[in-house]
Amino acid sequence: MNQEQEDEKVRADLLALARHVDKQLPYGWGFVVLAFPFGAGGRMNYISNAQRADIVRAMYEFIEATKEKWGEHVPESAAAEDEALGRARQRIAELEGILARLNPTNRADLIWILERAAELFEINGDTTWALRARQYQKAFEQSTK
Repeated sequence: MNQEQEDEKVRADLLALARHVDKQLPYGWGFVVLAFPFGAGGRMNYISNAQRADIVRAMYEFIEATKEKWGEHVPESAAAEDEALGRARQRIAELEGILARLNPTNRADLIWILERAAELFEINGDTTWALRARQYQKAFEQSTK
């Protein structure tokens, strides 16, 4: 999927999500949904049933209400874990984007996909699936010799 197609899909998905959320909320309630790709260089998209000025006001209110209290119940060591988890999620999103553009009928691409899949599973702490992906990768590498 190229960038233009992905952007169109995100717009269509956000519109469908907005229609659903709007139907679920009581009359007179506003909402905004923010969507953004993980990783550097992405742009944020939003959908809302409110006017832009109301959204900005609500976001400022949210920031002011939470910036001092945000995470005060979380131990100091959890901040480092959150940062590592955020980096892992960014790497996963980057790899998923790369994987989506590859041609799995090409054996070299398939081997590369399996290697990246193993990396994703390891990042997520799923050693069983990481081992399985590495086994398939090894089998494909041996079959190409």
